Amino acid sequence: MTTTLAYNDHDLIALLGSRIRAQEVLFVLEEIKPVCRIELAPQQLALAQRFFKEANLAHLSSTITAPEQNDEADATIPAPYVGMMLVYISKNHSLAQEARIAETHFDHQRLGTLLGYPQCCTRFFADSLSEAQQLHHDHTLIAARGSSTFNPLLNISLQFFDWRIIGHYPCHFNCAASTEQAQQMLRAIGKYNDELSEAIVNHLRALVLYDDETGVHVFEGVGKRGNDYMYKNVLLTSPNPTHELLAKGDTIKKVSNNHVEVHAGKEMIGEIKGQTCALLDFLG
Repeated sequence: MTTTLAYNDHDLIALLGSRIRAQEVLFVLEEIKPVCRIELAPQQLALAQRFFKEANLAHLSSTITAPEQNDEADATIPAPYVGMMLVYISKNHSLAQEARIAETHFDHQRLGTLLGYPQCCTRFFADSLSEAQQLHHDHTLIAARGSSTFNPLLNISLQFFDWRIIGHYPCHFNCAASTEQAQQMLRAIGKYNDELSEAIVNHLRALVLYDDETGVHVFEGVGKRGNDYMYKNVLLTSPNPTHELLAKGDTIKKVSNNHVEVHAGKEMIGEIKGQTCALLDFLG
């Protein structure tokens, strides 16, 4: 079963409403992260409080009042909805409190440390904030620019479909510190559900076209021959012109990381290029 993550007779996925939230709490329980921060609806938080008490987890929450409120603090999660709760969870109440204060004060270095992010990635996030503000507060393209290879364990693009391991932007997509942490996290998940840990890796082995304007496009049924990628389907986060073009094709021809041609059979039907897009080969 890949839809359960049981801890002390509690299914964390059912309790918290997503795999990613369940994993984040598990990483605190397994002492991989000092603090985690997740978004919950008020009714979800009310249901989860009993588990937090039983598991000796401290938690502090803040009501999110506007979608833009959290953009600068961390863009690895989608912009939150009005009325959701931002919940900081830790085995240590003072650390949860410190994380909430650090986020309020936009202290990215301290917040990243408390959330268990590698120091190199925390520095990368802070150093690239100004550039990321021009990219919808997203650091994916910046990290991709510094990457020669793309480790599937560091694929954060599928978080929009509730699949990921690490919860931060890696400084590049083969970061050794992030890879080591991802492997530790996978082992923790495998202790409770080895089928889930295998499913996560299988989903993250993906070909992704990232576009700053139209978002994440994930290709299914991919076969690779040189710089040609044959595919059967494309997942999307919302309807857009890029997806419409890709849906008409069956092959991506990679010219460079920032330039692809879209082919249907032997005919080129369009191309996508520019510094605000990137082809991310996480196939492994």
